[in-house]
Amino acid sequence: MSHVLLLTLYDQGAMGLRQLSSVLKADGHQVSVVYLKKYRIVLKSSVQTPPDEMLHEGVDLLGRDTVMSISAPVSETERRLLANLIRELAPDLIAFSLRSVTLAVAAALTRDVKARCQTPVVWGGIGPTLEPDRCLQACDLVCRGEGEGAIVDLARALDGGASWEAIPNLWGKRGGGRPAFRNPPRPLIRDLDALPYLDTSPEGKYTIENDAVIRKDPAISNFELLYETSSTRGCPFACTYCCNEALRHLYEGQPPVRRRSVDHVVGELVAARGAHAIDRVNFQDDVFSMDRKWLAEFCERYKREVGLPFWCYVHPQGLHAETLTMLRDAGMHWATLGIQSGSRRVLEQVYGRNSQREAIIGTARQLIGLGVDVNVDIMTNNPLETDRDCRDTLQLLVDLPRGARLNGGLSKLSVFPATRIIEILNDTPRPTGPLAANRDAYNVLYLLSRQSRAPGQLLVTMSRWRWLMTRPALLRTLLWPVRLRAALAHVRRSFPLWLKRRLPPPLWNAMRSVKNRLVGSRKPTG
Repeated sequence: MSHVLLLTLYDQGAMGLRQLSSVLKADGHQVSVVYLKKYRIVLKSSVQTPPDEMLHEGVDLLGRDTVMSISAPVSETERRLLANLIRELAPDLIAFSLRSVTLAVAAALTRDVKARCQTPVVWGGIGPTLEPDRCLQACDLVCRGEGEGAIVDLARALDGGASWEAIPNLWGKRGGGRPAFRNPPRPLIRDLDALPYLDTSPEGKYTIENDAVIRKDPAISNFELLYETSSTRGCPFACTYCCNEALRHLYEGQPPVRRRSVDHVVGELVAARGAHAIDRVNFQDDVFSMDRKWLAEFCERYKREVGLPFWCYVHPQGLHAETLTMLRDAGMHWATLGIQSGSRRVLEQVYGRNSQREAIIGTARQLIGLGVDVNVDIMTNNPLETDRDCRDTLQLLVDLPRGARLNGGLSKLSVFPATRIIEILNDTPRPTGPLAANRDAYNVLYLLSRQSRAPGQLLVTMSRWRWLMTRPALLRTLLWPVRLRAALAHVRRSFPLWLKRRLPPPLWNAMRSVKNRLVGSRKPTG
């Protein structure tokens, strides 16, 4: 059977790649997985990125510009190590799983690979799905859309020496100067239960980082603290800046959201807990809190059979108090609310969202009352925002209940290929006035609204002081108490890992068991 090497960039969790690995193994193929470079959020000033690389940028809780897509370039040593590893493993197919923000790096790596071997290279993932023509210039094949069926058909074709030119989802080159073939995608996978669980086994996993090859899965040690999975594919919403909106056009007329059965989700978690002794679960669904009937069954089964604290995304639309109580009782200890903006104009006319201010505040208040740690997502540096729009966002943050926190900082608006917001940005006049110089100042005020003890309305008043808003460096001095608290929090987060390395495993497991019982018995605060 074929030997497929799967490679991902800056993504230790790599749920899509793990799914491809599991379906290939279920079909009898040999699989090796390479995790090239770890994902880290780094200061923008600390990393040099290729000039043609798309960046996903943000602002951390201390007001510093960050990069959330590429932590460091792939070094020459790491390129050589990858080439040596490919030579050692001798795969029949090399498959890159890529996002839009890693395409430039992947193109350079593919050139290296093609210079050293004749192994066919296929690119898949959301980046190649959105920009197949661009990607096909760098590789032999591109997989658009869901890749499970295509990767298995491709591996089978390699087994029998058959042509891959008719495989649905694949775009590829032909020899002799003939035009490339562009096959339509097969229908979306409706029955997600037909897929095997994510591959979290340690065999055949390699990490390349810090100029070294480590023969292990970089996420295995994290599983003992955190396990990531998803119960759904797709999103019920079509925000203009999101790839889900573009995928709706690729799969027009097909249901945008599909969900695994409760039995399948719980079965995966029970198996993962048995294999890795996981401590908590992160559900990476775009929106976890939809479908009350499914949630009712899930909460009862999860509490009884899994019983671990978990995190998920929730959306205030259609979210009832009974559902929140049910989720909290099942183990939801952390939740994230996607707000993005406090301006109704921006939400509706620019982002294509229908979030109501009252529902956002009410949901946050209910969650905090139930004892759930609440994070909120805010997207900033939108070139179409007016001063009034930014002040509306600040006012919403001020009005949120005290316990709601920013989700690690702020995310700057990133414009991804084939998304509808490109057209909106091109067709909408930019606001005039001093706002461009004020965006950094607003970012600091957003951070202060959730981290400082200053009266919220004082921050809103400060946003009207033109002299102050044109001096963001002066405003940043107000974040120094926050920096001190962040340093203390870092010590608190790092201490469990430091302790685990030094305690005998039986003692560490006993302490963790006691902690889980204490966390599970935490009473609601209101």
